[in-house]
Amino acid sequence: MTDRYYSSGLYLTYRRRLDRGIFGTDQEQLDFQLQYLAFTPDNVEAFDPASFDRTYAGFLGLESSWTHTQVTSMFRFSLLTGLVGPSSSAGNFQRWYHENIVLFKVPTWAAELENQFHVNASFTYAKE
Repeated sequence: MTDRYYSSGLYLTYRRRLDRGIFGTDQEQLDFQLQYLAFTPDNVEAFDPASFDRTYAGFLGLESSWTHTQVTSMFRFSLLTGLVGPSSSAGNFQRWYHENIVLFKVPTWAAELENQFHVNASFTYAKE
């Protein structure tokens, strides 16, 4: 109930197998995932960032992926775009949750990471 070293993530995924993909097979799929993440320092009641072991951080993003599978291997390309900082609304959501649902120690979200836009591309290959 303290949220000390708290981190959380909510993921909502839509996945669809393609009838005829890029390679003309039915072994391909598209994924879209909405990601909502929050991280808090060890002392959620403090206002002085010098006393934090890490900064408050929130992330709201969308990841799009394309996967191709074969009998003994698969490869996947993903592109993740999102917002870090107050624009992610992670702090607002956690404060609301503590004020209305948990009714216990409302985190300050003092000195949260500044708003930034992030893009991350990744490629994965796996073979049996």
